[in-house]
Amino acid sequence: TFRSIHLIAGNYVHIDLFGKHAAVNVAELHGDDWVTWLSTQAAHLKNRNFDALDVENLIGEIESLSRSDRRKLSSQLKRLLVHLLKWPYQSSNQTASWEISIANARTEVEEVLSENPSFENRFAEVVNIEYPRAVKAAAEETGLPLPIFPEECPFTFDEIRDEGFLPESVK
Repeated sequence: TFRSIHLIAGNYVHIDLFGKHAAVNVAELHGDDWVTWLSTQAAHLKNRNFDALDVENLIGEIESLSRSDRRKLSSQLKRLLVHLLKWPYQSSNQTASWEISIANARTEVEEVLSENPSFENRFAEVVNIEYPRAVKAAAEETGLPLPIFPEECPFTFDEIRDEGFLPESVK
């Protein structure tokens, strides 16, 4: 069994395994065993052992998390806007499963926003970026001409996020 950690120096943890000395490069764990690497980095931070941190990989992971959350917000917001744009023009598709899809997209948007409060300040920016993409996707999915859809987002930010909001059907 594992016996003890003798020394932590830089990216190496020196341990005693079964009475034999071993030096483990925790930086190498990043690519080989990500969960162990994360646990090791967390332990170093908790113990304020900053010299043992795998700083370069840690920076990369933190930046990646931020980008991933922004992409998730953009993706779910685009999905929601596409549905809201299509809703008034495709009354025959207004089924319970479509409403569930809209609700799920709203839930995903709200989850990202609650997990990343600073994204609230960027919500308008993301809507402005994703709306033209949503218009293009809605036109492709419905087969309707692009100019049918408004150039500017017709929904308020509150309507986009309102669980009960669905646009009125076009007659």
